[in-house]
Amino acid sequence: MHPHDLSLPMARPAVALVHPGGTETPGGPASGSGLLFYQRPLLQMGAAAWAGVLLARAWPAAWVLGIWGAALLLAVWAWRCCRQAWAGPVVVLATGLWFHGLAAMHLQAANRDVSHLGSRREIVLEGRLESLPEQVLWGQAWRSRLRCETAEWKARRYEVSGGVYLQVPGPIPSWLPGDRLTVRGSLEAIAKPFNPGEYDFSTHAAHRGVRGRLQVQLPKDAKRTRAASAWDWRAGIGRLRRWCLRQLDQQVKPPGCRWVRGIVIGDRSGLSPADQELLAAAGLAHILAVSGMNVGLVFGLIFGLAACLRLPRPAGTIAAVAASWAYTLLTGAEPPVARAAWMLSAVALSHAFGRQPDPLSGLSLAALLLLAKSPLSGTEAGFQLSFAATAALVLVWPKAQWIGRHWPRPLAWPAISLLTTGACLLATAPLTLYHFYNLTPVALLANLPAVPLASVILTAGLAAIGLAAWWPTVASIAGWTAGLAAAGLEHVAALSALLPGHRWFVFPPSGWWVAGCYVLTGLALVAGKKQRTSWMPLLAWCLWYPVFGPEPLEPDETRVTFFSLAVGEATLLRSGDGTVCLLDTGPEQEFYYRVRPCLAALGLNRLDALLISHSDSDHAGGVSACLRSFSVRRLAAADRSLGLPVGSPSPEEWRRGRREKLGTRLRLRALWPPAGSHQTGNETSLVLGCEVPGGSLLFTGDSRADCERQWQLPRTYALLKVGHHGDRKATSPGLLLQCRPEIAVIMPGTRNPFGFPDPELLGRLGQAGLLILDARQLGAVELRLRPNRPLQWLAWRRMRE
Repeated sequence: MHPHDLSLPMARPAVALVHPGGTETPGGPASGSGLLFYQRPLLQMGAAAWAGVLLARAWPAAWVLGIWGAALLLAVWAWRCCRQAWAGPVVVLATGLWFHGLAAMHLQAANRDVSHLGSRREIVLEGRLESLPEQVLWGQAWRSRLRCETAEWKARRYEVSGGVYLQVPGPIPSWLPGDRLTVRGSLEAIAKPFNPGEYDFSTHAAHRGVRGRLQVQLPKDAKRTRAASAWDWRAGIGRLRRWCLRQLDQQVKPPGCRWVRGIVIGDRSGLSPADQELLAAAGLAHILAVSGMNVGLVFGLIFGLAACLRLPRPAGTIAAVAASWAYTLLTGAEPPVARAAWMLSAVALSHAFGRQPDPLSGLSLAALLLLAKSPLSGTEAGFQLSFAATAALVLVWPKAQWIGRHWPRPLAWPAISLLTTGACLLATAPLTLYHFYNLTPVALLANLPAVPLASVILTAGLAAIGLAAWWPTVASIAGWTAGLAAAGLEHVAALSALLPGHRWFVFPPSGWWVAGCYVLTGLALVAGKKQRTSWMPLLAWCLWYPVFGPEPLEPDETRVTFFSLAVGEATLLRSGDGTVCLLDTGPEQEFYYRVRPCLAALGLNRLDALLISHSDSDHAGGVSACLRSFSVRRLAAADRSLGLPVGSPSPEEWRRGRREKLGTRLRLRALWPPAGSHQTGNETSLVLGCEVPGGSLLFTGDSRADCERQWQLPRTYALLKVGHHGDRKATSPGLLLQCRPEIAVIMPGTRNPFGFPDPELLGRLGQAGLLILDARQLGAVELRLRPNRPLQWLAWRRMRE
């Protein structure tokens, strides 16, 4: 019988974790209105709990906190009256209200921790280490999480709660989770997003109880005051994790070691944003997520070993479940791996003790337990994608089994792989659009070789760890095999990302549209296969998707978006005829995390032009990443020394006097540097004058006053991009007198170490009577220019507030 077959006789109700076709207890409801609930009660309760958590973000009503206890009592009372048809809906409603109140309580508690201290330049925090220190990818420093207990500032002591991300210069110490630390440094709150489409890392951190960052200046400012107890399980897990990582470093040679560490142990500290983007572009990001495949393999290895030792089946199952949970804790117990561990435990134990398991009920039990522990995790992308993909696998697995039994072996494996991958892609597509603004059709093909390679990496990596102490030679062979498979996985991802149409960026839908997709899918599955018209509402709902597209531009309108980056500059120009131009990219990391999400959220897949002012990394560091992410028709710069990888197009060299027309409405004129100039750095920064219907703009790059005197501007410009991030040696009084702008936009960077914008410059702009827009304070700034209409500007962070 299929796990999703709900057309069952009423006289045979199933208990929580037992398949409807297995052993049941007699008795049940007297009518059919409660049939769905009594067949799979955990399935309905899990869905209600998830819905309650999601609604808590929209309506965190305080009054709900007072009724979650009453809802629990109501559910218990209704359960005792389970022979009544109305008991099922009452239990489902009570479960949703209870989890709604639980999530609302966590939301309010998140505002009463260390974050209320605000940003302090010098503060002393005391607390316990929560995670194993790991190497920072850039620079000689390490990072970890600190659970705060007390804070000292200006000779005053505060009792605080919550956690902070800790970053300390120097080599990694031998500290363990549970150690007590005293650290002195600069505390700052985790900022909300500065740009549209940017991932809200502050909310992600708050769900884990982390509300700030502490930057320690000197290694001596972080001290361990007391080591963790010998009985502290967190310290034991930390020792085991450190030992496993050390074994992998010894047995697996670079560069494959960084991939093996990520897949086997879940340690991504050695993976750069470009590495992770390589897998994401091929639809293989799930390979790095420690989840069901990892837990299932650990379970299978231990269960097989128990069978070889002729242990009783229940004992072997219990040993395998215990090993699975040890591995789960070892990898950090993130929601995907914890979901797999709970589900596997429920299904395996039910099967071991003679009950036919129901995977959907096991999945629902995992959701209930995880949401009870951390309700707000249900709002995160990893949690949602993990459960959606697993539900799809459970529903299509009977069909995959049928293919395996009836098809020839050479055809069965590719067919099963395509079926399961396609089901996961369809099941997660609404969530992928909502969170990441893209679809990856190439994943259907990329997963055919990638999943076996990931299985080899995982198996060989675990063998290299487990056999290192007993059979070093075999462990070395296993490590070499894991490294070879990792290299193969990297090549598969690189080749898949080269295929045309491998990824499509699509504008995100509304959260209500995503919820509607899953509700209508559930209703269609309940209706059964015979009622084919049950899928029509879902198809009609999907056709409503274009309604959520970005606001269209008027035919003569031009929009200019100045991004707010931590360091560097990037500007997007869009005109009403569809022309899209990006001026500078910022550093590579800033491009991946801030610039590209905005372009993806607009549904952009191509750039008509990518213009680079000069080769400094804060302006051109993300050029290679941009070329990999988007189709770029023209690449231009003031010089050709951009350091592009092999195979990239050679940039056009733009010098003073060059004029270009992009589309029908965007006219560009290069004002600097002069032809034949051999200077480098800021002196050769590309200066562009831009004319569009409704106004004109001047982009000055990082030029300074000594260059500004030689520009010979052909006209005045209504908008001025202030030079060199707000340096006092740029944007001279002579330039302001010659340009006569109305608005000045400054892009100093939120983490600029030079104190930009300079007060002297701000005074100069104020005396000229300009409207000053600082992207560091306002977030991304968008200007809209239209003929015969005043220039309009919007600050993205102000709109959110």
